[in-house]
Amino acid sequence: MSLITPPIGFINILLNRNRWQRDEKQLYLGIAIIMGIFWFLKIFPSWVSIVFAIVAYLVIHIWPEDPKE
Repeated sequence: MSLITPPIGFINILLNRNRWQRDEKQLYLGIAIIMGIFWFLKIFPSWVSIVFAIVAYLVIHIWPEDPKE
């Protein structure tokens, strides 16, 4: 999903983060970020893809590992 529509794939990866091991999470998030940058470069100016990369990086590190019950 992150290869065809990166924003939807990125949201899907973030929502299902707790189902994968650490290595799998990093792999899927890396692919989603790279494909998202290419996708944004086709549609928007280059500064938008830079902002997307920074926001994606911050979301990955701020998003809690385990949701509070």
